[in-house]
Amino acid sequence: MPYGQPGRGRGPHKQDDGSTSASIPKSFYDTIRKRIDEFKVGPTDRLVFEAMDRAQRKAVHDMANRLRVISKSSGDGVSRHCVITRRPAATMQAASLCSESEPVSLTHEQKKAIVAFIKEHPISDDDIDSHVTVSTEARDNVRESRKFQGQRTEPQSDGLK
Repeated sequence: MPYGQPGRGRGPHKQDDGSTSASIPKSFYDTIRKRIDEFKVGPTDRLVFEAMDRAQRKAVHDMANRLRVISKSSGDGVSRHCVITRRPAATMQAASLCSESEPVSLTHEQKKAIVAFIKEHPISDDDIDSHVTVSTEARDNVRESRKFQGQRTEPQSDGLK
């Protein structure tokens, strides 16, 4: 559907009475924000709102996006409502799983492009240090490992194995 069409979450939506989402009172937004803020610090897994019209659901989705929680609409017709859940927390375990994934298959051209990019935009130890907090011992181990890798005598054709 083109931009601005009903049902796509863009712009004010006309209701049966001719009103739009722009006519939702500030108190409605304040109530939504308060309920989502309480949910974020509370023990429950999800927050289920009562049935709402399209403009109200859009207001809930917009507020949920601003408050960094996940929102989905559920139900049909007049019983359609919003359900809020938390975003999954990023963990070191999730990040560590990245190295255990299957190798990526690349064409020769893709491989050359990646190598060229890495050569043009190298990442220094200082760049890494500015984004990652690690113990001094771990940092020194990584640097020693890089020094050792830099002393390899076997030729490397294009920088990637």
